[in-house]
Amino acid sequence: MAIGALALSACSSADSGTGGSTSEATTPTVDTGQAIQTYFEALAANDTKALIAASSPGSPARDFSMMNGQVQQIEKPVVGTASTTDTEATLTRSDTETVYKNIKIDSEGRIADWTSSPGGPLKPRIVAKRKTFRLGPLKATVDYQYVDPDKKLSVTMVLTNPSRQNLKAYTTSYVSPNGQQSAATLAGGGWVGAVDILAKAKITAGAVAEGGKPGGRLAIRVTSDRGGGTVADAVLQLPK
Repeated sequence: MAIGALALSACSSADSGTGGSTSEATTPTVDTGQAIQTYFEALAANDTKALIAASSPGSPARDFSMMNGQVQQIEKPVVGTASTTDTEATLTRSDTETVYKNIKIDSEGRIADWTSSPGGPLKPRIVAKRKTFRLGPLKATVDYQYVDPDKKLSVTMVLTNPSRQNLKAYTTSYVSPNGQQSAATLAGGGWVGAVDILAKAKITAGAVAEGGKPGGRLAIRVTSDRGGGTVADAVLQLPK
């Protein structure tokens, strides 16, 4: 998929040179203003389906859209408002304002990448590499890592409990690739801090690490509701 930075594709025509007849080959134009409006209004409204549809497959914006859907299963963000032009967007949630510029759009009018202020370029801040870990009887499948504008690392995952006992999981620490240790909190299923995973069930969960960077080590402890004893202590080496 060709990626263009907010450039309208020009229409072109070619003279066939035979009998004065002309054959026209046109390149569809991309309505950049509409593309930006559709994507960022969906983001402001927490409309995951529309956000995914408005993003370019295989792009950082698509990864962000997919991760956003997981985040909404953990805790639905406040609905915001989006103000857009043909080149940028401003999203407001409560008292927080984020401006998006350098918006890249593919040849079919779908958003591929952007730079936010605060935050910076999206591409280096999001990692979409799935990896599955075993934490005793619990299975953790990490899907996305994202550094938000507040420089907090969010790690989304699915926790699956195939056992016959109810389990509880919580983070104990996060260490970035540079060795910096951060406080980390796990949330999911309506719980924050310690997450309950019922027997034979699975939930979408997220860990947030202050000042964390993708590709670090996330420590998780799993305990049983049968006396509260520790079932597993595991360190998840996240992909870069």
